[in-house]
Amino acid sequence: VGIATFATYILSSNENVLTADKAFVSLALFSLLCSPLDLFSDVITSVLDARVSNKRIQKFLNNEELDENAVNKISIDSKLLDGNSIKIENGSFRWSNVVDDPLILKK
Repeated sequence: VGIATFATYILSSNENVLTADKAFVSLALFSLLCSPLDLFSDVITSVLDARVSNKRIQKFLNNEELDENAVNKISIDSKLLDGNSIKIENGSFRWSNVVDDPLILKK
């Protein structure tokens, strides 16, 4: 950044002369501006991500309510009374230490 700025300064006019005081002050300003400019791109990305997230949340919250009658809800007590539940007496469950088939991920 410094070299390009100094070259532009010198080549833009014949009256522009790069002296030591101008060079040191310019380099000090460049070093002061370096970290805020680096953070600027991160801030822009975070603001855009927040905007997208906000739109998604607004869309979700503005959706119409689901029809409560679309699902038949049965209480646990009525399941037990109707005999529709599964009951296991004296069951014994355990994991096998031996793996018969290796786990393979398939598409």
